[in-house]
Amino acid sequence: MSDAMQELARRLVVGRKSDGRAVYDEAVKAELVGKRAINPVLD
Repeated sequence: MSDAMQELARRLVVGRKSDGRAVYDEAVKAELVGKRAINPVLD
């Protein structure tokens, strides 16, 4: 995984709900999904 993708992944989870599920940063999620669509094969 590239350094840029690792940085996005670190910023993705911004918190946890009371039942343990993750809360995601919607802007980072959209950016990560966009990059995945461009390059579907990630190392």
